Amino acid sequence: MKKILPVLQIFALLVVAVAAVHFLEGKKFQSVRPGEESIPRARLDIEKLRTVDSYRAEIEARSKKRELRPYHTLRVFDSEKSFPGYTLFGVNENEEVLLLDHKGTLINSWPIDSDRSILMPETCSLVATHGTVAGAKISPWKELRFSLREYSYNGELLWEYTGPDILHHDVRYRSDRNTFLTLRRRNTAYAGERKFKENFLMKADGILEIDRNGAEVFSWNSEDHISHDFCGMRGCPTVEEAEVSRAEFKRQKDWTHMNTVSSLPENIWFEKGDQRFRPGNYLVHIRNFWMSYIIDSETKKVVWRFPERNEFDADSDIQIRGGHESHMIPPGNPGAGNILIFDNGNTEVRPYTRILEINPVTRKLVWSYQEPGRFFSRTAGATQRLPNGNTLISEDLKGRIFEVTKEGEIVWEVETPYRTARSRRYPLDWCSLS
Repeated sequence: MKKILPVLQIFALLVVAVAAVHFLEGKKFQSVRPGEESIPRARLDIEKLRTVDSYRAEIEARSKKRELRPYHTLRVFDSEKSFPGYTLFGVNENEEVLLLDHKGTLINSWPIDSDRSILMPETCSLVATHGTVAGAKISPWKELRFSLREYSYNGELLWEYTGPDILHHDVRYRSDRNTFLTLRRRNTAYAGERKFKENFLMKADGILEIDRNGAEVFSWNSEDHISHDFCGMRGCPTVEEAEVSRAEFKRQKDWTHMNTVSSLPENIWFEKGDQRFRPGNYLVHIRNFWMSYIIDSETKKVVWRFPERNEFDADSDIQIRGGHESHMIPPGNPGAGNILIFDNGNTEVRPYTRILEINPVTRKLVWSYQEPGRFFSRTAGATQRLPNGNTLISEDLKGRIFEVTKEGEIVWEVETPYRTARSRRYPLDWCSLS
């Protein structure tokens, strides 16, 4: 009898697993459109949806820590120098997206795991991708990594799109409500001349733009436009290095690691006749290349890269390590037309992070912010130029979000005990908070 019990237990677990798979296939990956009567609530009973007990202790431990420590703390607030608005950011380990007012008061939250969230104008609805470093291990977020969702201000699920591959890191929208984002593709068992093994899958990222009905408007795949033997400023590991080093093999497998996509706004460069900077072209950052690219939205050709090999040397002030959030500063903001980059840094060469403002035509550094010894997010991170000339910065690994003046003075700062996800400041008249 004692020998039979373990067998029965294993059989029972298999039955539960199969049932869970059928549930997820039938419920989770169906697109939901506005107006349908069967729209489920976004305020999910997360505990009922978790099926992996091994995570329960970890979740309970985090909950206890949250009870012992303040969830977020306003450290600095200069009401005269800081730009007034609402700050949105995700909290990875606690599966929440928070919206704070200028004084650091929590005014709304969405109980979701989100790698990138954006607050939509007028409606204050939330568009989000799922599957952060923490969420990718936990149901339902690991099953929703293929999904882009829109939630109402009150948490109702309004719209959902299911992509052909994992949707990750970034999502943006256009004025016509088209949405574009980064997606991860797993390609052939080959990486240029550096062939590994027959079953080797190379991760390569791309851009996908869809309309409100989920129809594809634009797509761009890195493996179709970049030589497989090119690995940017970081360089490619040799086959031998990758085969003996787990870290190098993992990097080789994750070829591009695109973490940012944005659309070029109206800008002075295009007005002066430079077609590379035509509004609507895509600006992406490829982290594992340590480079930013501009992609023509009509021809799909790469028309601008930064930096180039001849600009990348030990003494260069534009030397990037990793990088996130490259985007062109929009009209009306100080520095309009320049490109901001969150330059992570790394532990081997430069163990601190910088914010770089680059003139894309002269390719020269216009402004930078750094604070060695205090400001260092070796992965993740975001930055945003505000209308008053200040710059909002997300030091995501430390859970620190702060605003600096052009002179580098910190005039607003919030800290959390958890890893955050890419904050953004919205003006007070952005939408109706109700």
